[in-house]
Amino acid sequence: LVSIEPATGHVKAMIGGYDFSKSQFNRAVQAHRQPGSVFKPIIYAAAISEGYSPASIIIDSPIIFKEKDHSFEKWKPVNFEEKFYGPTPLRTALAHSRNIVTVKLLQQVGTHSAIQMARNLGINSRLESNLSIALGSSGVTLYELVSAYSSFANQGTRIEPQGIRYIMNRKGETLFTANRKETQPISSGVAQIITSLLQSVVQEGTAKKVRSLGRPTAGKTGTTNNYVDAWFLGYTPKLLTGVWVGNDKSEPLGRNETGSRAAIPIWLEYMKGALANTPVVNFPVSDETVFTKVNPKSGKLTSSEDPEGHFELFMKDRLPDKHTESPEIRTENTF
Repeated sequence: LVSIEPATGHVKAMIGGYDFSKSQFNRAVQAHRQPGSVFKPIIYAAAISEGYSPASIIIDSPIIFKEKDHSFEKWKPVNFEEKFYGPTPLRTALAHSRNIVTVKLLQQVGTHSAIQMARNLGINSRLESNLSIALGSSGVTLYELVSAYSSFANQGTRIEPQGIRYIMNRKGETLFTANRKETQPISSGVAQIITSLLQSVVQEGTAKKVRSLGRPTAGKTGTTNNYVDAWFLGYTPKLLTGVWVGNDKSEPLGRNETGSRAAIPIWLEYMKGALANTPVVNFPVSDETVFTKVNPKSGKLTSSEDPEGHFELFMKDRLPDKHTESPEIRTENTF
């Protein structure tokens, strides 16, 4: 478990294992594990930054990839439910953690852009330059992921997490003061849109259990193949916490031990205690965004009379019109 204040970068809690006397290996900062679907918001952040919106439509349908050198015959990503859902808005795709939509989105955005976004957000681990990173195939640490999500939680500003703020001697003299390292990897508008998408994960998607916190919350579940790793990263406006559940031998946790089932209960217990007796606050609103009515089937602007229309969040300078399609598809031949 790693918990930080996004606005300050201060580390509030860290748990790296059961018992330090038995194992000094800090899994929170040293264990590189496949993140699964908790990596998806980074792909979406790259897409939103390039002009996509929560209303952008991608077809959820079968797709097969071959490696350029044919060293691997084919890769056929599937959804967790092993079903296909047809035309799908990005908001729905992330809320329900649709794998195929995310892979196709990465194909359109490009792996280079997605990896650069990950780097800007604080992911320093080695990332494979292929489409499988859309599903969290490259190992990262929990600490890195929490650091990356802090930009979503802090209006686009990333403050390097700090475990030590200052050191004083017995005389009260300050011997060391940590330098605050601050960057702006994404705009406040992109951060608000990602937070809004992650709120849908909580309200209608794979993290419904988190609603019992009784506060505005955004977050994402993650589960790797064969239930080896279970994740949940979630935040309120004031506190961001990530939880990983797994074992050192990378053995399965057990059938259906998903991020929702294995990680969220730990996250909830910690957050309820950490936020007890603190005021309930809402997420801030960026002046770069606006709500406007769209048709969910087309992702385009629609009239107030449209019975299927609903309000969606957009960047003010990237509003679609009635004749605008999703951004042009750029195809990559390898995964």
